[in-house]
Amino acid sequence: MLKLDRVSKRFNTVRALTDVTVEFERGCTTVLIGSSGSGKSTALKMLNALVRPDEGRVLFEGQQLANVDVHAVRRRMGYVIQGGGLFPHLSARDNVCLLARHLGHSADAANARLEALIAMTHLPMDVLDRYPQQLSGGQQQRIALMRALMLKPEVLLLDEPLGALDPLVRAELQLDLKRIFSELGTTVALVTHDLAEAALLGDHVALFHEGEVLQQGPMRALVESPQSEMVRRFVEAQRGMLRHLEGAH
Repeated sequence: MLKLDRVSKRFNTVRALTDVTVEFERGCTTVLIGSSGSGKSTALKMLNALVRPDEGRVLFEGQQLANVDVHAVRRRMGYVIQGGGLFPHLSARDNVCLLARHLGHSADAANARLEALIAMTHLPMDVLDRYPQQLSGGQQQRIALMRALMLKPEVLLLDEPLGALDPLVRAELQLDLKRIFSELGTTVALVTHDLAEAALLGDHVALFHEGEVLQQGPMRALVESPQSEMVRRFVEAQRGMLRHLEGAH
């Protein structure tokens, strides 16, 4: 459904991506994983044309994004960033319904969709009348997810959506995301630096390092058959950290 086809990008003298190819299959969750500065967020932003490649192509249903109405394409995508990106002067309800109202959806249709999303995300109804600063981190991310899902997008882009949350809330939301992805059958592109999160949520995983994709495929292949020393080191570093935490308890 979506494809980065040999894309490269520089920001002044900094090389962000070099000859990256990743395909995002319809109905699957593709995880872009790597350490900070590896290029994974830049790659995600290319999928909705927030960043344009210097070389290569970004394809949506076989068409280059450069040749289509980007605003129309973005309406078919939901986008969630780390921290949620909620508007502080709007209530949770108004944050969720903002784009639907802007596009002229009826109040009845918006409310019906809102009720469905409340049930899907297991969020208490009274939270909708609060403002972002009155919400917990987990509640803010659920509201951000609801906003992204409001227009029933075909594609969901998630950029470190759980990165700022404490471990218990993060673990709960990971399981909720897995359930929601399964229920909706949406095409998902997820950025994370967390190996366990990638393993739980991803059908296809692409490991980024210094702007290149070192290896991609099922998580099992990265763990059991690393194709380079850097892949092995990345996997072992996170495994080692998990073993250390388990030992501490």
